[in-house]
Amino acid sequence: MKGKCPFGNRKCEECVLYRKGLRYFDDNKKPEPFEECAINIGVDCLENLIGRSIGNQKATEQTRNEMTKLNELLYGMAKVKLLEKQ
Repeated sequence: MKGKCPFGNRKCEECVLYRKGLRYFDDNKKPEPFEECAINIGVDCLENLIGRSIGNQKATEQTRNEMTKLNELLYGMAKVKLLEKQ
């Protein structure tokens, strides 16, 4: 239903929720003009924010896992050195 009026309005240009503008992107892509209902724009932005949040959570979890592995490796090496001294 993307791009359609959530209220079934056929004359979107007369609606108070109708918006025109430029959509900017994070990846230095050229801004694109858009004409759409503010509700559709808001939902689109919310979907993008949720996608970024999920991506950040995955990156954080991956970093946490790598730090745990590094920590285990260093503790293991320290334990070996302690046993060698005994």
